[in-house]
This record gives sequence, structure tokens and C-alpha cells, in this order.
Amino acid sequence: MLPLRAAGWALLALSLAGAVAWEGLNFGPVQWIGALTGGALLVVLVLSYRPAWLRPAALLALPLGLAVVPAILLSPQG
Repeated sequence: MLPLRAAGWALLALSLAGAVAWEGLNFGPVQWIGALTGGALLVVLVLSYRPAWLRPAALLALPLGLAVVPAILLSPQG
């Protein structure tokens, strides 16, 4: 359990660092908190109405997230 918890905290820190690097210290943390809030809301809604869908959705989210990373890194920052 401890390695999963450590990995979770490390990934949260990495996502915060990415948001700050992308949008700066003024807006990065705000957008990061907004993304976390949206994700938590989605998990709560899925758990409330279709709990059996959560595991397949989580398994699908990892490859989709990894597929989006190169597109984000290669897009021009505006």
C-alpha cells in the first residue's frame, strides 16, 4: 500500500509542476485545482450511478492520458 501511496503523491506533484511550467505560478495552480475538482466530480458521479464502470474507465484513462502527452508537449503555447 505504501508504494502506491508514494506513487500517487509523486504523480500529483509532477502534475502540479507541469501545470506551473505550462501556465506559470499565477494560473497554473488554479487550473490544476480545477482539473482535480473536475476529475473528482466525475469519479463521484460514476460511483453514484454506475459503480461497475469505474474500473474500466480507470484502465482506459491511463493509455488515453499517455497518448495526449506528446500532443500537449508539441502544441504551441499561446
